[in-house]
Amino acid sequence: MTLDYGRPAPPEKANHDHIYTTLLGVLGFFVLIGMVSLMRISKRLKDSDGKAVISLVLGVEGCFLGAIVVGLVIRLAFPPYRRWPTFGLNIILLMLVPLGTVLGIYGLRKVDRRVS
Repeated sequence: MTLDYGRPAPPEKANHDHIYTTLLGVLGFFVLIGMVSLMRISKRLKDSDGKAVISLVLGVEGCFLGAIVVGLVIRLAFPPYRRWPTFGLNIILLMLVPLGTVLGIYGLRKVDRRVS
């Protein structure tokens, strides 16, 4: 019995860009569902303070959804120019706890890396 000291086979490359874009779309869908739920709750409230708080949360969620949609459009329509907008989107997503934080860290570590 002899040992094979040859080079190991190169690992298969994971397509992190495709995975990230898909997860970004899923996160956008989840944010949209949360916004719809908050709107329905807001219509049932009779207290004006409660409506004000929910409208504030809806505004913040709307900003996150807008950033996600813009990031998706740039990633899908303009692939050569997506590196820096994606970096900015990942910084913004760090504030969207918990799923946005996870996706933002994944995007900062794995997505749009130049191959050396």
